[in-house]
Amino acid sequence: MQNLGQYDTAMYYYQESNLIAKQLGDQFLLAKNMLNMGNIYDLQGDFEKSIAHYLSSLEICQKENIKMGAFFNYINLGDLDRKKETLRKQFPIT
Repeated sequence: MQNLGQYDTAMYYYQESNLIAKQLGDQFLLAKNMLNMGNIYDLQGDFEKSIAHYLSSLEICQKENIKMGAFFNYINLGDLDRKKETLRKQFPIT
């Protein structure tokens, strides 16, 4: 898959979709969007925002019993933790 780097455009559409999901009360779509927004922040290297979005998505998934969504959030949170540990080892604070 080609990375076009159009993160701002993607984020705009996810935010618009979130508004619609909230109006409809569609928790599955909201959780999915938060997961995808977390992925964008991850690709941009903004791990704190990524974690916040994954945790928001995970909270919805747990509340609504969306097991596959919870699974993907746990995977992504684990990957981020691994990335952060790698960065700590490469650039130790002295």
